[in-house]
Amino acid sequence: MCIRDSYRSSEKEGPYSLIARLVITDSFFVDLGVSLYQRYYYYIEAVTDEGLKSDPSDTLDYKLIKKATGLDPVGKASNPRPVFSWENPDPYAAPCYIIRLIEAASGRYIWLHVVPSHYNKRESVDFNIDGSAVLDSLAKGVDYQWRVDIRGPEEHCGSESNWVAFRVQ
Repeated sequence: MCIRDSYRSSEKEGPYSLIARLVITDSFFVDLGVSLYQRYYYYIEAVTDEGLKSDPSDTLDYKLIKKATGLDPVGKASNPRPVFSWENPDPYAAPCYIIRLIEAASGRYIWLHVVPSHYNKRESVDFNIDGSAVLDSLAKGVDYQWRVDIRGPEEHCGSESNWVAFRVQ
């Protein structure tokens, strides 16, 4: 069984610490030991059953910022073309947002839309304002989920809100 060792550092040149040992079939790892506004650097190495290690992968970096909260709609929506709104705890740190809307049962993407920031504490966008959604309006009685990704002011910087569910009544 092949293993992947994951390493992290807060400095590009290191030192790096082993933060996870994952079975090669694992497709992702969530690093829960990070602080907001701190850039981290990561690489992985494959390890054979005999303990032989591969060369390190390329190094990737990311800085996590505060995520959007107060997402609406949540629970119920009365309009099949709802207005999505959210609160950004740090509006000056968000040049844009990415709205992700899926059908809850299938996970099928309904709409993916980039929203330029107005640098307000509360932001909003009308459903399918750009005409790119796979549905012109949302079906009544169907469960949907949506979230807001914040793209931060620096490269490889941002956050994802929690998914929230709603149903058009």
